[in-house]
Amino acid sequence: MPPHHYIHPNNAVLYFIVGSEQSTDIENEMKQHGDIIQVDTTEHYHNITYKAIFWVKEIANCEHGPKLFLKLDDDVHIDMIGLQFLIKRYRTIDDFIACRVISSGPVVRNDSSKWYLSKDEYKFNTLGTYCQGMVYFVSGNLLPVLNRNIETSQFLWMDDWYVTRSLVGDYKISYYSLEQHSLSPNTVLELKASLHGIRHRKWRTIFVHFRPPQKYPMYRRKRIFANITDVNNSCDILKQARMNFVPAY
Repeated sequence: MPPHHYIHPNNAVLYFIVGSEQSTDIENEMKQHGDIIQVDTTEHYHNITYKAIFWVKEIANCEHGPKLFLKLDDDVHIDMIGLQFLIKRYRTIDDFIACRVISSGPVVRNDSSKWYLSKDEYKFNTLGTYCQGMVYFVSGNLLPVLNRNIETSQFLWMDDWYVTRSLVGDYKISYYSLEQHSLSPNTVLELKASLHGIRHRKWRTIFVHFRPPQKYPMYRRKRIFANITDVNNSCDILKQARMNFVPAY
């Protein structure tokens, strides 16, 4: 079922935040759907935080802000039925972020790594508790808090850490885990093991991130995700989901 069948009943809007590069595809999408917002920065993983600052400011300054905000990477596959469970669970709760929680995140000092952080960029030895960026929910009441902290918080090009840790600052929040609903293997072997394991899960697999991306062209992702959907919709897992569905408070 197309995403808009789920978006409109939830009084939700969908936007893609992209860099300033011009292309015919982007222009056509903007004209047809009006769902793209361009930010004055080039597309690079070191610039994603600038896009995050933009959407935090925009949403926080809405006259009637959202009750719930969901950030997704554009290559994450979503089980829409499971997403409805999570929206119902979280839409009445304040002061929380739900995600794949990273506790005492390590700082990479190896300058050959993609995730290298110099002492000048980040002087501490741990990143603390923050969220993996593939997917996270933010309670609507937190967005003004994040916005207020933009001018005084530690800047970092790691946008997931910046939004879910640095901008939170000293404000007291709860982190809820989406680990049981997520699949994000780093190798083909990890994916095979994960696909075997989901048949024994008590929860729906809602968010799937295929890595490394070069190993998974779109036709292959769709085929694998269709198999995951079949497992999600099996009688056993639906029964377990109903038994285990409880509010996250």
